[in-house]
Amino acid sequence: MKYANPENTAVICAHPVSCEQWTVPRGHRFWAEFGIDIAEQESRIADADPQSEQVQ
Repeated sequence: MKYANPENTAVICAHPVSCEQWTVPRGHRFWAEFGIDIAEQESRIADADPQSEQVQ
């Protein structure tokens, strides 16, 4: 799991069931359902790649 952009407004993660790669924007219901909120509190989310595309 890592941030999709330097502003930390989205996270790239694996879907918990299908393991497909998903980009989840902050505020989406999956932010809590996938446990991204907990991972963020525990500093378990990697920084975005410097060359990442901006997520709107």
